[in-house]
Amino acid sequence: MTLCLLLSEPFLDRTALQVTQSLPIGNVRSVRSSKELTVALSEEPHDVVLASWSLIASAGPETVELLADVQFVLALTENELRNDILSRTSEVGSPSDFLVYSEGDSSESFAREAIVRIANAFRRTQLSTHERQQQEAITRSLQEIVYRLDEDGRFVYLNDAIMQIGYEPEDLLGRHFSELIDPEVVPLVSREHVLPALAGSSTGAENSPKLFDERRRGERRTVGLEVVLQGAGRLSESQFVGLVTASGDIVMELDGSATVVGTVGVIRDISADARASDSLGKLYTIADTAPYGIIVTDANLSIDYANPALYRTLGILPLDLMGASFG
Repeated sequence: MTLCLLLSEPFLDRTALQVTQSLPIGNVRSVRSSKELTVALSEEPHDVVLASWSLIASAGPETVELLADVQFVLALTENELRNDILSRTSEVGSPSDFLVYSEGDSSESFAREAIVRIANAFRRTQLSTHERQQQEAITRSLQEIVYRLDEDGRFVYLNDAIMQIGYEPEDLLGRHFSELIDPEVVPLVSREHVLPALAGSSTGAENSPKLFDERRRGERRTVGLEVVLQGAGRLSESQFVGLVTASGDIVMELDGSATVVGTVGVIRDISADARASDSLGKLYTIADTAPYGIIVTDANLSIDYANPALYRTLGILPLDLMGASFG
């Protein structure tokens, strides 16, 4: 397994050292410019490349073509995110993952995060090209929105289903999930807001909180969380109701251990169901106040509902009527 690092100092030397000590990688090569990266990739096939935007932004077509054959992790600073550099990342190919860091991070902190991203990238290389293409095709064709978040709650993957509510996947990559959800809902579904209030208490699996950026797995994962999603583009004035299932996203390390690196989740659009339920609720409200009797039955003509006016007219109690049949 081979790795090439294109980073500025002090991150370059520290990351190379930590990777060598932590991961069983046969060859770790450090370069300091996009030109040196092109030479390295031309001389020897590499499995993974970790490069910072500031150094790879000037890469030419030859470098971009070579990067298409590797797992490419792109490192971006928080300041670069704020300056909307994500909209330009296609200039250097198609990164398979992003490492977002602060300019003030220590080289040790950067290296720790880099190791997680690199190990994850090597895991992906263990799948055959055909298997990767099959998995990607299946995921992208799903009607449900599939997403992955990093440890900071930023999107690192979205399938094409996100286009149903007006976004392109690239629009949200590197963005915090709170930019997708109604601001009033965020404090109710975010680890940052929910967990401090529960510190020191035991909720149990049944009463555990439901989180969009879930890290737990198994019985304690989030199931059936309803969130309001904000549309974009031509749908920017629209809101959608999504039903979320989410759990911790793990990476199998090369030594066989597992590390939680973020969240993987699925969102099913239930907007139509929510609108139907709301309409039905309004209908029953009208029926409750109607001056004349109204009955609702199921397909077998068993009575599901009768309004108060009917009980008054017949002079009976609800228990006398509910479940009775016209058959």
